[in-house]
Amino acid sequence: MSWDRLRAFFSALRDLAALQATHLADMELAELEHFFTLLVAGPMVGLPTIQPAVSLELLADMESELEEFLRSSMWLDDMLGTIAGNLDVT
Repeated sequence: MSWDRLRAFFSALRDLAALQATHLADMELAELEHFFTLLVAGPMVGLPTIQPAVSLELLADMESELEEFLRSSMWLDDMLGTIAGNLDVT
């Protein structure tokens, strides 16, 4: 086995480890964003996490997530609400 092939093998192994570490860091960041969202929006849906005043102060840090939520919610359809509205269920 030549030294060039061995060097290429370890180089590929190093690149694979770096790619795996980057992927894990991205997953961890996504989980922390979900936790932050739950922490901030918890009092608004009835979960006792932090004080509502603190939650409202932190809400400004979630501006991009709220815009994405509003963009995606425009495409949603509430079929149960539509049926209940047609049947006059209150």
